[in-house]
Amino acid sequence: MRVSVAVATLCLAAGAAACRPALEGLGSSDAERARNSAQLLTALADRFNASQRSPNYALARAKIAKAWLVPSKVWSDTGVWLARTDSSATFTAFGRFLPVGYLMQERAPLPPIVALADARHSITLRRSPDKDWEWSAGVEFGIGTVKADELARLMTLLLTIGEGRTDAQLKGDLYKAIPLTAASAARLWDLDSLRALPLADGSSAMLLQTTIHPERIAA
Repeated sequence: MRVSVAVATLCLAAGAAACRPALEGLGSSDAERARNSAQLLTALADRFNASQRSPNYALARAKIAKAWLVPSKVWSDTGVWLARTDSSATFTAFGRFLPVGYLMQERAPLPPIVALADARHSITLRRSPDKDWEWSAGVEFGIGTVKADELARLMTLLLTIGEGRTDAQLKGDLYKAIPLTAASAARLWDLDSLRALPLADGSSAMLLQTTIHPERIAA
């Protein structure tokens, strides 16, 4: 799932001060919001901490990706699938944050999600009698005690926090709310433009333009 990337990008782009109202959607009390937001952000951080893939997982993943448009190429590959019938083949993987980092590896059967950042991935290829193909995929990710409707409300708020605000206001909120983080990020990035562009249908497009200067951190 790419929710983590979306949340991180939108929070940075719209400014931490603007994220505060969005985080209010994560519970009905200060205690719930503090707990849910801490668990959610911890899970997202752990998921991308020294991410690693087992050799078999990496190989199966690459083969499936290459055969996505031509499923017959991978259908009979016994080195990919962990379970199969006459009409379906399934690959499953489990991810967990360990002392050495986050590890994704092939696993069957899949264990339950019991810790933050635990992940259960499944990809199934089905073949019908007339030789039509169907892919299906599922991802489960442990993000804590936050409820589905609370997470949906968070995403809605994040997607609308830039509406009616100018470029200067958004950038000002960012530098005011997280001055140390902004100063650190400025070693690599210049935030050239950050603005909400009103669209004809009443929505807004968030436009973020940055310039990356790797030479600044070459040392």
